[in-house]
Amino acid sequence: RKKGRKRLLLAQKQKEISKMQLSSIRSQLNPHFMFNALAGIQNLMNTNKIDEANSYLGKFARLTRNVLDQQEAISLTEERDLLADYLQMEQLRFGFNFIINIDQTLDLNNVEIPVMLLQPFLENAVKHGVASKENEGKIEILFNKQAEDLIIEIKDNGQGFDSDKTYN
Repeated sequence: RKKGRKRLLLAQKQKEISKMQLSSIRSQLNPHFMFNALAGIQNLMNTNKIDEANSYLGKFARLTRNVLDQQEAISLTEERDLLADYLQMEQLRFGFNFIINIDQTLDLNNVEIPVMLLQPFLENAVKHGVASKENEGKIEILFNKQAEDLIIEIKDNGQGFDSDKTYN
């Protein structure tokens, strides 16, 4: 019993640490992204592209609401929609292309992942991978099921980095 309680206590501590890490990620919705999004909306309004501004604002609101919602996990359906919103907003700025492929055997409504788990990886793919490539840039997100595991891949056609080199 003592070992069982100790294991349970350790698991609870690990869960708390994970919650704190997730909360930290959530609180860091990149201020730079937020300011750029608002500037993009303002630019669309100033150039009288009201329909595009409304669409962009709707995506921005949905993304921001989800981050502030304090949910721990969301369905793959919701994550797919948020990622698409995020990428469409960045696409307006940088002009790259993206595709989200989901394995047909996945039940999108019954598989959950932590909120904002993938956004930092996509932000890196945009910022360091495809931003400078403009219309030539491509990002692909793959959701696959292998046995009982969910495999998520994010690929871009950016320059990449030299794995033999040491980076700070």
